[in-house]
Amino acid sequence: HLPVGVYRTTPDGRFIEANPALARMLGVRSPSDLLRYNVADFYVKKSDREEHLAKLAKKPRYFTEFELLRAGGKKFWVRDYCQAVKGDDGKVRFYDGILDDITKGKDSERKLHQALARVQASNEKLESLSLTDHLTGLNNRRGFFALGQQQMKIAKRLRKWSFLVYI
Repeated sequence: HLPVGVYRTTPDGRFIEANPALARMLGVRSPSDLLRYNVADFYVKKSDREEHLAKLAKKPRYFTEFELLRAGGKKFWVRDYCQAVKGDDGKVRFYDGILDDITKGKDSERKLHQALARVQASNEKLESLSLTDHLTGLNNRRGFFALGQQQMKIAKRLRKWSFLVYI
């Protein structure tokens, strides 16, 4: 009855066990319906699964985030806390894991990045407007002083002479 998806799968991707939360997350009616699917059917990028299994071959536990597809085709983001369970022979017998739906967090993160990009573009535009004359596009008094200070710092750092010619 956990609110996160809990699963056990074979190395070839067959579901052995799953809880109702995982069934709902993957868009099927019940955990028993998942037995007809292969884990690979739910991956948006097949390379994500291959990468995940490669990491689990090196370490017994691996946590990662990736996109999955619901049975109806809708994409969503998950964080997978997975563990490879090996037998006495050292081969992986099955994978146990917990899937947490992080779609809302990923959407918020994407919106935050978009907002920050808009703020940065606005700041650059405001700075440009504050340094130039809007009619001629030439530097205004503030722009002239900002450019002059920048050139003086460069000359000082390079230990070169700097001249100003006023016409």
